[in-house]
Amino acid sequence: MQLVGLAGRPDPEVLVAQARERTKRTGSHLSAEQILAHRDHDRR
Repeated sequence: MQLVGLAGRPDPEVLVAQARERTKRTGSHLSAEQILAHRDHDRR
């Protein structure tokens, strides 16, 4: 069962390439600090 799940996941390189393409397309630029601040805000 685990092998089926692993086989369905894209390679990390593919995920990074897709994320970079989305960022380039949308023009979204968040710093690590902004991302962590938003994450931490949801945890309060």
